[in-house]
Amino acid sequence: MSAAWLSAWALLLLMLDVAAWRLQQRATPWLMAGLRLALHVGLTLGALTSGALGPAAFGLGRQLVDQERWMGFTPMEWLRGIGAALLAVTASLLVVGLVRATSAQRFTEEDGVLLALAATCDELRWALYRAALVAWADDVYIGAALALMLIGAEWVIHQRWRPPNADIGQGLVRAWCASLSFSLYVATQNLWLGIVAHIALRVIGQAWLSHPTNAVPPRASSR
Repeated sequence: MSAAWLSAWALLLLMLDVAAWRLQQRATPWLMAGLRLALHVGLTLGALTSGALGPAAFGLGRQLVDQERWMGFTPMEWLRGIGAALLAVTASLLVVGLVRATSAQRFTEEDGVLLALAATCDELRWALYRAALVAWADDVYIGAALALMLIGAEWVIHQRWRPPNADIGQGLVRAWCASLSFSLYVATQNLWLGIVAHIALRVIGQAWLSHPTNAVPPRASSR
């Protein structure tokens, strides 16, 4: 597996995703979500089938098809991974709940299916970043940390094409999702669990933040 090839795939996906974000004002949310999902799945399959990326580096286990493994992992690895995912998601939701309890701001509410699709795209792209940087650094921890920094830079780039009235709720939840993804990769290197945990945190967190406990009710118009 070549770090240069992986870096090229990751850079290509980043550039195409940025281009897709630039088109978001000209397309419906569902068309945008479908376009991004097709882009991410297509490039991921391309990297896997071309030999530039191995299943283990991407977080899919050592062997996808094996009598002793289910979707790349043994039953014991699944049990350990599920425990780590539940712990990480619970800790993240506690933080989101604290923000919800102390904030009077009502954040934007989004469709749950669209959030799930966006979470899946993010995990596929981030997994490709990690695979490239882990191969380059030859160290799981350093590569994953560098990928987390790249995710932060990516978010700054995307801010240029966000609506001018966008709130910080999505950015807050997405930051926690990136931290969750980093933690789960280091602990389990299981992309399947990363996607499920990311979707859970993204959907539940966004729902909570869009209905804060002490939100200030809108004032009645005076005549």
